[in-house]
Parts: sequence; structure tokens; C-alpha cells
Amino acid sequence: MSRLGDLLELLHGARQRWQTAQVVVRRWHELERGHRAMERGAERARARGSGVSMLRVGPRSSEEDAEARQVSESISRLWLDPGRDRVRIERSDPHGDFYSVRVGERWWSYHPIQGAISNEDDPSVHLGSTDDVGALLDPALLLGRLDFEPIGERMGAEREGIVVRATLRELEDPHRQGHYLPEGADDFELLVDVERGILLRLEARLDAGPFMILELTEAHFDETFPDDVFVFRAPPGEQVRSHRDIYAPPEGVSVEEAVRRAPFTVLAPRRLPEGWQLNVLYAPGRDRPPAPPSVVIQLKDPTGLHQLRILEQAEALDDSLDWVEVDLEGERIFVWEPKMRLDGEIEAKLERHGTHARLTGNLDRTTLLEIARSLHAAPPEIPLVDQ
Repeated sequence: MSRLGDLLELLHGARQRWQTAQVVVRRWHELERGHRAMERGAERARARGSGVSMLRVGPRSSEEDAEARQVSESISRLWLDPGRDRVRIERSDPHGDFYSVRVGERWWSYHPIQGAISNEDDPSVHLGSTDDVGALLDPALLLGRLDFEPIGERMGAEREGIVVRATLRELEDPHRQGHYLPEGADDFELLVDVERGILLRLEARLDAGPFMILELTEAHFDETFPDDVFVFRAPPGEQVRSHRDIYAPPEGVSVEEAVRRAPFTVLAPRRLPEGWQLNVLYAPGRDRPPAPPSVVIQLKDPTGLHQLRILEQAEALDDSLDWVEVDLEGERIFVWEPKMRLDGEIEAKLERHGTHARLTGNLDRTTLLEIARSLHAAPPEIPLVDQ
């Protein structure tokens, strides 16, 4: 068999060469280069005729914060026992130490911001997967998407490895490319374990530089784990709460009920185009993870093709979008429009009567601004439809 054939056989059979795994994984990401890769991936998808939406990152509170967030890094330790359907994850990153245990359908987790949470009363609620390491320990998941070229040898995690350059195959349907690799990379460098065929390292590259590295720094296989490894213990003083109770969906209410419950002035549109429907949702807020009380007003036209979501709360709605200020009859309203309609929905934000409102929808700019202009403090009864 050829050298490439040997490599493909090694990758294809990797998952059958281990029964249990205890690994330490380092994930490194350069945010600016990674964002450029996402944009390039979106451009390639559009060139094939695919509609895509760009994910927008969260707020930057200062220049120092923006500088610090140019590189993101985390370290995870995982105990994987697929034969008995058990997983333990411990992860450390700038946001705090995360810890979770899953046994079958039931799971428990802890994070300093969220506290201790479980799905014991509702097994239909699933915990986040281990996709980050899925492709490392089962690289057959990548075989249909990449072309491979062995280029050398190197050690990784104190194990012998084959260095491989991999490039994306051009697929007619980009949705078939899967989700185990970041979009927009020029190429990838893999380090394949000579003995087991797993990936010791995966590096995504753009413009001759890395923007994502996923690598094993420790790897131990086929150990017998004591049952105690998969017993969750909350930190002292922490009560394990129900995921269903903490993340209960907002409650559907009338405008009048939202006005009664909300600790801020509820804004509602005085006039809407004929035939539009209006629904109101209220969320009381929570201390942990922190979320302020909020009201969401959902609007849609009779066809259901055009929709608008108005999020309202007392606190400012921060983000990192490049807003454009618009003077609307003497009032400042900020508008953000995607470069192309396929990139996302148009947005607007304003403050009125001490309430911060953000409007997001697939409307045209004129209709969005007309609805924004009509937002007023909601009395018990308001006319909501054009006559």
C-alpha cells in the first residue's frame, strides 16, 4: 500500500484502537485572523449560491479588553468511557473553571457564573457535546472533507506522529462539509499518532499563519476508571439547581400584563401595518447566571415572511457592531445593516423613557424605522393596527 494509503487506513480505524481515553486538550484561537477566516468562508459559500449568516461577537468594553481578547486559550481534561456512556470534563479558561459529568442521559455541571446545574428532572435537556475532541479521537469524521499529503514526522504529547498537510475539497454543496473544522482556512496541518491514528494536533491556517490550534498535550488510553471519577460533587455551599427551572422560556403575556410586571417602562408600537400580528413575552430575570428582567415583542406580517423582534430592558444592550447614527425627528436612533442581506438581519437600537430597546428583523430599513419611531410608553390599552 502507498504511504497515503497507509495514512488513510490509520485515520479511518483510529476510533477502533482505543476503549477509554484520558486526554488533556489545549485550544488556542487568534480572534482577528479567525474572524477573517469566517468572512472568507462566508464569501465562498455565497459564491456557491448558499445563504449564510455571520456570527457576531460580543461587546468590547475598552481598548485594553479588546487587546486582551485578540487571543483566546483554554485547557480541558477529559475522561471518556464510551462503552459505559460516561464523560467527565474539566476546563479552565479566562471565564472560570468549568466541570461536568455525564452518565447516560443524565448530567451535572458547575461554572462560577452559572452555579451547579443538572437535568436530573428532565433528561431530554442535553449537555454540550465533546465535538472539540471528536475529530481528534475519531479523525474518520474528516476523511470526506479533506485531501491529505504526508510531509514529515514529529513528536506530540510524547508520542510519535506523522505531519500531514490537508486542504479542503471543493464540494458542490457547502452544507455537506460538516462542522468539525473551522470555515475559511487556506489549509490545515495535522499531526497523526503513528500507533493509534488519532490526531495529536490540528492547526487551521490562513495567510500562512495559524488562527486555531487544537492539540493533545497528554494522552492515556485503555485505562480502567474508578466509578468515583464520574460522580459529580458540587463545591461547598452550592445547591444543584434544575436546568429547566433556571432557563425556563419567557412567558407569553398581554401588553397590559407586561406593563404590570416589568420594572421599567414597556415600549410598544402605536401603529403597525394592517394584518400584522403581535406577541409579547416576559422574562423576570435571574441572579445566576445574571440576566435582567426583559420584555420581548414579536411582530410578523400576515404572510409570516417578515418578522421583527424588539428586546427591551432597563440596562444598556452592549455589543461590538458598527452602528450608524440616524436622526429621526430630533431623536438619535442607531442602525446596523449587513453588507449583504444574506449576512444577517437589519438592527436598530434606541433609548426612550429610560428603556433600552433593540429591534432585529428581516424588514426593509424604512419599515424598521417607522416601527421604531412609533414606540411609546404602553398604557393599559393602545391602538396597535393601522386603520
